Amino acid sequence: MGEEIRVFKIVTGEEVIARVTSEELDHYVLGKPRVVAIAPGPGGQMSVTLIPLFASNQDGDAKLLKNGVVAEPDSINKELENGYIQQTTGIALA
Repeated sequence: MGEEIRVFKIVTGEEVIARVTSEELDHYVLGKPRVVAIAPGPGGQMSVTLIPLFASNQDGDAKLLKNGVVAEPDSINKELENGYIQQTTGIALA
């Protein structure tokens, strides 16, 4: 499996987006995982924001146990994926 960006709904109810760098029998290794959150934006509009999964290791890898995953979408919203790429690499996509 090559590295790919995936979204997981975990048992705590959070959605996590990350680059999956490897998959083991019981867990995924996630690169720069982010929690997808809804927050007030400009003009009081609600907007999606990405928050590092760990404040103590914002750009490190993390293991996500497969038994902690509730669901995974068939596809990822392109804006969300582009926002993740921009936040974690500094590359802005058109």
